[in-house]
Amino acid sequence: MKIISTGILVIASFLLIVSCTEKKDDPVDMGYEYWPVNIGDYHIYQVDSIVWDDFYDPVQIDTFSYKVKEVIASEIEDAESRKAFRVERFIKQHDSLEWSVDKIYKLQKLQTKVLKMIDNQTFVKFVFPVKNGVEWNSNVYNSNPPKTYEFRDTHLSYEVDGVNYTETSTVQQNDLVTLISNDVAFEIYAKGYGMVYKEDISQELDISTGEIESGYKYTYKLLEYGE
Repeated sequence: MKIISTGILVIASFLLIVSCTEKKDDPVDMGYEYWPVNIGDYHIYQVDSIVWDDFYDPVQIDTFSYKVKEVIASEIEDAESRKAFRVERFIKQHDSLEWSVDKIYKLQKLQTKVLKMIDNQTFVKFVFPVKNGVEWNSNVYNSNPPKTYEFRDTHLSYEVDGVNYTETSTVQQNDLVTLISNDVAFEIYAKGYGMVYKEDISQELDISTGEIESGYKYTYKLLEYGE
């Protein structure tokens, strides 16, 4: 009996060691593929917006549509000699018109986060690893009030205008709905593509009717991605 017990103990110890070794060797999926960054990469988005203007009575509703193209133009360095990228943003108001430069900003993909430097301010747009419930302060590197971003619905499929992306994760930027206002903003990223959808809503409501008195809603939908 003693010999059998000893044998069982040896086998159990061996299995425990193997199990621990396997867990240690299992690579952690950081989610870096959610933010592909290479020189020449470009994204083209369809942007649609609705604006409720309370300057008029009744409220005037205006709609706007245009296209946005963002191109990773070149590689640069930051003050600490770390790799970063120059991004050029273009706007096209109509398909018959040419692209016109709208913004130029810097993008930096580090081991644990993605930084966007625009209009002399730095924002933490994304963090790694990608996990449900992870929160971070997007304004930690600027003087704006703290702004909490959170991962939700990570590693799920999502469809945008008939295009199915098999693995996406959502960055919730705002989520406050009350009887008098709607403030909701989020971005959806797909592995191998980057951002594929964005929605931003800020509305003031009539508390008695629930009708929109002022505000806006706009969406970004990925039309084309290339390298």
